Amino acid sequence: MAKNIKIFTLLLSCFAFFTFLFLTSAKTANACHLDDQWTCEPACMGRAGEPLGCDGVSPPVCDIWECTPNCFDTPPPPGCPSPTYPSYPTYPTYPTYPSYPTYPPTYPTYPTYACSTDADCDDNDACTTDTCTDPGTPTAACSNTGACPSYPAYAPTYPVYPAYPVYPTYPGYPTYPAYPAYPSYPAYPSYPSYGNPSYPSYPAYPTYPSYPTYPGYPTYPGYPTYPSYPSYTLGPNPPTDPTGDNWATSGGVVPCGQVRLTFKDQANDEDGFYLYRTNNSTPPSPTGAGSPYLLQTFGPSAGVSGILTHTYTPTPSGTVYYYWASAYNAVGESSLLEFAGLADTICAANLSTSDKDIVAINGDVLGFNQCGITDSLPAGTKLKLNDILKFSINLCNTGNLQASTITLTDNLLNLKQPPGGWNAKYDSGSGEVNIASVGINLSVTGSPPNQRLTFTGIPNIPAGGALPSIRRITFEGQLAIPTGYSAATGRMQNCFRADYNNGSGMTFTSACTPILPFQTGPGIPTIIEVP
Repeated sequence: MAKNIKIFTLLLSCFAFFTFLFLTSAKTANACHLDDQWTCEPACMGRAGEPLGCDGVSPPVCDIWECTPNCFDTPPPPGCPSPTYPSYPTYPTYPTYPSYPTYPPTYPTYPTYACSTDADCDDNDACTTDTCTDPGTPTAACSNTGACPSYPAYAPTYPVYPAYPVYPTYPGYPTYPAYPAYPSYPAYPSYPSYGNPSYPSYPAYPTYPSYPTYPGYPTYPGYPTYPSYPSYTLGPNPPTDPTGDNWATSGGVVPCGQVRLTFKDQANDEDGFYLYRTNNSTPPSPTGAGSPYLLQTFGPSAGVSGILTHTYTPTPSGTVYYYWASAYNAVGESSLLEFAGLADTICAANLSTSDKDIVAINGDVLGFNQCGITDSLPAGTKLKLNDILKFSINLCNTGNLQASTITLTDNLLNLKQPPGGWNAKYDSGSGEVNIASVGINLSVTGSPPNQRLTFTGIPNIPAGGALPSIRRITFEGQLAIPTGYSAATGRMQNCFRADYNNGSGMTFTSACTPILPFQTGPGIPTIIEVP
């Protein structure tokens, strides 16, 4: 019994194992998943011999279920059709581009000799010596020694070359060749020196290389135009600048109010001379015929070493100015000759040193007639009532211009007209004459003993301030006292004022004698001892 149970158990295990293999292989072959399409095939017969349907809620156990594989899986399961892909287009064949030539072409190098004769070294400069060393050989060399004064450097600005266009870059296309380099501009030659027989020729500008033409490539921009060389005209040198200095401006050499300039010609090719004036030591600029500082233009001076002089009256007088002289011709103007700052001497009359003296008492001459201050009377001189005094008004002009339009007034204190009259005289240095003979008029105002004498029509007084330029007006007066005056001593004084034109306008000067006492009655008798 036990043996039979073991055999049954073994058979049951084999059945279960083969059933498992069958189910596993069927599921794997069907490869069914939740998203596959399921179909039902009835396998059992229903009642009345009809197959059982598969639309029940739960299909019959005896039904066989199958599924159609989902070909959208990746990768698709077996049984799915192969995918169809679109045809790819045919790409065109790229053209073969021609080889580009090399620009600029290379030329063979020829041997060059610097010179074969001295003439080959001629630099067209009259101021240099031209020499060819080792002529006609590879070591030949030119040397030009000596030099003339050169022109200032001429350095115009050349135009900027335009930039080449940028070529586009295409994938797989060849690289465009580099543009040829622009040629360098030539250097301007040195200026010739003044006096050269001719100017050197300017070097020719280089020729620009032709632009290459490439199919389909953009066109090169045009080359810029070379600037024109300047032209020069030969001519003589500017003249040599003059030399010299100014003359004196006072002391009789030049009248007051004037400046005299003199300078010496140093050239024989000038067309003339310019004289300029400025307010300070800065040279005039601009110069020439249209300069605002031009004072005078002179014609040429014959030969060399001619002296040119200009006398000038500055305005206003006494102002310091700076003066400059130059020579000029068609080529240009010489350097400037500078005169030091100069001021003219102001013209003016000056009667400030005029004075008044007592020159005689009762006919006794004391002899004072110089200018300065009023002279004192001699020691021991005593004045008394009714003495007749002779006064001299000394008009002294220490200026440099004559005094004109002169009026003289004289105020008398305790003086009156003498019995013989005022006896007024005028002395021009040649002796006294009656005032009427020289056109001087005298008028008297006031009452004795305090009166005023006025002299008009006085001749002009020359400059100088010393004899014979001193002019004198003299008159006499008698000591007096007012009516009713009873004191034993009186006082006398005489003052004058001279109004005159000093050249710039009217001014005046004045002076007085000291206050002098005099006796009005008999004096104390003098004791004379008798031996």
